[in-house]
Amino acid sequence: MRINNTWIGVGRISNDLELKMTETGKRVLNFSVAINDGTKENPHTTFVPVEAWENIADTISKYFKKGDQIIVNGRLVVRKYNDRGENRNKISVALEGFEFGEKKKEEKEERKEYNSAPKTNMYTNDIDANSAFTSGYDEPWR
Repeated sequence: MRINNTWIGVGRISNDLELKMTETGKRVLNFSVAINDGTKENPHTTFVPVEAWENIADTISKYFKKGDQIIVNGRLVVRKYNDRGENRNKISVALEGFEFGEKKKEEKEERKEYNSAPKTNMYTNDIDANSAFTSGYDEPWR
């Protein structure tokens, strides 16, 4: 693993995802990750630009949407450009890997409502639920 240029961040996708094609036919996905790095008393959010390429770009555009939490890791890339005669730099993260983060509060509430629905018992009256998973032998770890 390369450790001299590694960036890891956790945040929410802050824009709608749009998979694009370059002139050479490569798939690219540019998005920002909003990272809350302030305190409750002094809130602050940093928007980090991220670029994903090819298969990673396909996967993220398929399974994520604006507002979803994502854990990203990649390398920092500095691009130099000229803006009206002035030299500028743009820093972004070239995505090398990602993980799914926590769901939004509304989705957690929906899941909680689903999980709190009455459960049906999958066992019949003549089967003891505990005996269904024992072998009949005395396990040494008990």
